[in-house]
Amino acid sequence: MHFSNTDKTRINIFYQQLIEKYWSDPESLSRANKDSQELRYQIFEQMIDLNHKSILDVWCWFGDLYWYVNQKYYIKGYLWVDILEETINIAKQKYPETNFEQLDFAEYNWDKYDLIFASWSLSFKTENYMELYKSIIKKMFDYSNIWVWFNMLNINHHINDQNFAAYSPSQIYEFCTQITDKLILRQDYMKHDFTLYL
Repeated sequence: MHFSNTDKTRINIFYQQLIEKYWSDPESLSRANKDSQELRYQIFEQMIDLNHKSILDVWCWFGDLYWYVNQKYYIKGYLWVDILEETINIAKQKYPETNFEQLDFAEYNWDKYDLIFASWSLSFKTENYMELYKSIIKKMFDYSNIWVWFNMLNINHHINDQNFAAYSPSQIYEFCTQITDKLILRQDYMKHDFTLYL
């Protein structure tokens, strides 16, 4: 499945307004603030030693995961993709030494990566969002060598409206058991978020 042209237009308008207000601050992505963004990154790195791994960041926004992991680890290969031209342009300005591509991940058909990461990438409400994002989760798994890591908004503690897609953690967990029996659900770090490792 792919984003429809209507959804791509909505995404561009929604985030362009936030970027104009906040520039590359995490608030421009509706991520609350830098502290909550870094907490999600910490949850990511708690699961596995990132040294000598390759990473694909799905909808990387401004590429700040690159900054975070590059301070601590030797990463053998990166690819950062995002559907928005504006965020990719800003990311290239901030981190010109790494590899950013404007791309709808639904169209990705290149190399596999050890770790695939998606933070706040599955939270914008689209047409058929549940089917679309489930297909993205399955595709991330298919293109990962070791782990997939993603977070979602918890419907028990976050609004679920025309812009934000929130989910039942138990329902997403159940879906993921159809992909693999190697999975971990985390709900202990931020009440409106949950994280799954596959």
